[in-house]
Amino acid sequence: MKWMAFAVFFVMSGVLACTMLTMEDVPSEELIRKWDDIQPFIIEPTKITGIYRNMDIDAIVFKYSTVADKAKFWAHLQSNLQETKWKLIAETSESRDYERRFSKDDQSPDRPDMAMFSSAELLKIEYLPGKQMAIVGYVQADSSAKDTSFAETDEAKWAEKQIWPRFNKAKNE
Repeated sequence: MKWMAFAVFFVMSGVLACTMLTMEDVPSEELIRKWDDIQPFIIEPTKITGIYRNMDIDAIVFKYSTVADKAKFWAHLQSNLQETKWKLIAETSESRDYERRFSKDDQSPDRPDMAMFSSAELLKIEYLPGKQMAIVGYVQADSSAKDTSFAETDEAKWAEKQIWPRFNKAKNE
């Protein structure tokens, strides 16, 4: 009987520990405002709402209302990105996709911790003019290859299942 009680305790402790150690959460507005990599994409926000964050794979989805109209929003964003490594890779009238890459051994001040790995990041942003709201999805991938695009990473496949569906759902809420 003592063995059975111990087994139940052991299993329940494991379940509780796994629940407590989850790598996913809903990010707070404070955390989003402090996340350096995404700051150029936050344009005149009035309220920021976290939707999803994965801490194992640096990934986040959030939305925010903005005082900027569509023209001002995109102009401000373009201005914010002038002196950065973010490159526009896809564009529609209401959305933009950006990629930023750092090669292995790159000594960029933006990525001092990445000398052993290359890094590829993808950020999608959509502006909803009827709501004056922006939806942002961001994923960062590491690779041991010298240089790689985001699409070539395992994180890209993961994002197709975990990030972009949340991003798309947020557009319709």
